[in-house]
Amino acid sequence: MRPRSRAEVLRFMSGLDLAGPGLVMAHRWRPEPADGPGLVTDRQVSVYAGAARKPAV
Repeated sequence: MRPRSRAEVLRFMSGLDLAGPGLVMAHRWRPEPADGPGLVTDRQVSVYAGAARKPAV
């Protein structure tokens, strides 16, 4: 692993269509109802998650 800022990770997705919710902290990608706010902090996770696809030509 290599520490990167959100902006640095977002560069890897340049030119792609990001799927919702976009590039977010991993625990915020598709949170389960039991994983509500306050149980895990962004600082504890420190990993970004995102999904993207190539735009149609």
